[in-house]
Amino acid sequence: MSVLNSVSRPVVKFDPSNPDHRKWLGVFTSTLSWGDCPVRFSNEGYGNTVAQMQQRLIEYYISQEFNK
Repeated sequence: MSVLNSVSRPVVKFDPSNPDHRKWLGVFTSTLSWGDCPVRFSNEGYGNTVAQMQQRLIEYYISQEFNK
């Protein structure tokens, strides 16, 4: 028998400029677990949510480095 969690985490769009979002993706990358993350991330369209988040994070850091 499984127990359903009656309280789900809010769903948010990943924002690479948000330090908390970057932290949670970093924790996931290290632990392969979203267990401590207080939100669920959504993606636009279809595909791997984590891969899309990583791509957006790369684009964010490239823009910080080269668009000064």
